[in-house]
Amino acid sequence: MSYSEKVLDHFEHPRNVGELHSPDAQVRLEHPVCGDIMTLSVKMAGGCIDQVRYRTRGCVASIAAGSCLTEMIQGKSLAEAAAIRRQQLLDALGGLPNASVHATHLALDALSQLLAKLEGIIPALESAHAISEVIKSAPAMARDQIILVNLSGRGDKDANTVADVLAGRSAEPAPQ
Repeated sequence: MSYSEKVLDHFEHPRNVGELHSPDAQVRLEHPVCGDIMTLSVKMAGGCIDQVRYRTRGCVASIAAGSCLTEMIQGKSLAEAAAIRRQQLLDALGGLPNASVHATHLALDALSQLLAKLEGIIPALESAHAISEVIKSAPAMARDQIILVNLSGRGDKDANTVADVLAGRSAEPAPQ
């Protein structure tokens, strides 16, 4: 089996290998036929894929496809990442032998699952980021009020309970 120089480069010097601490989304996928396993994880910032890492247990082509895919999605928006097609990955790798094309399916299936996960959490990430920016830019005296307003409607906590927690006072009665 003969691999392109690009495939061999990604295999011998894989990019973005490893794990992310507290990723915004992570998927693990096993190819049903060959058994190769790929884990893909990302952290988002500003609506784009800020950090991406992968791990693959599998053949030369799967390791290379994961490495190449991470380079292709780094810095991209979700829409841009979703627009990546299998043929683009195949072209970026300089082609693959027919017996190894399954690697591009594994990589893009992992990307598809990752993007589906991200679609559900992006609004929450954007809200958390916006709240964080407001708190950072507010005068020190107003920060407790901003936090109080943000947290006061959560679950069974009323404004007084939240204020007590923020002030360092226990909101729970002492055990008898």
